[in-house]
Amino acid sequence: FDDIAVSPHPTQVPHPPIWVAGNSRQALRRAVELGDGWDPFLMKPAQVKENLPYARELLEASGRTDPFEIIVSLGTRLRVPTAPTLVTKASPQSLTGGSAMENAMADWGSTAASVDSLLERLEAFREAGATAISLDFDFRELPEFLEALQWFTEEIIPRTP
Repeated sequence: FDDIAVSPHPTQVPHPPIWVAGNSRQALRRAVELGDGWDPFLMKPAQVKENLPYARELLEASGRTDPFEIIVSLGTRLRVPTAPTLVTKASPQSLTGGSAMENAMADWGSTAASVDSLLERLEAFREAGATAISLDFDFRELPEFLEALQWFTEEIIPRTP
């Protein structure tokens, strides 16, 4: 990698956080060994909570004392509400993973949700031990993305603990 350059350089020292994704114990082990956090890809809150004792065991055995993040994805694509609903499932065609991905997405239930159900899902993940949430906004152009960020900042964040 001697001929590879990154510019601008990251501001984090010594490097940006490295989050390792995966929904298996092996992925969690790799996250503890190699990363700064774990993204339990497409796990439900109860599954995240079930894995936390194993994560703590691995962290203790490794002697790590630095912060370790649990970053969860909602498994949905958010968009600014223009109707009574605001959340849609990610299209399996827009993701990789085949039938396993489709089955995981189907587990989330309906194709749309209210602001209240979004807040309930965020709270369930917080209670399960998540320290960060990875969001996927549904947009086609930069102005749509900026509108979605502003909406999320003004309407959702103030309603979370």
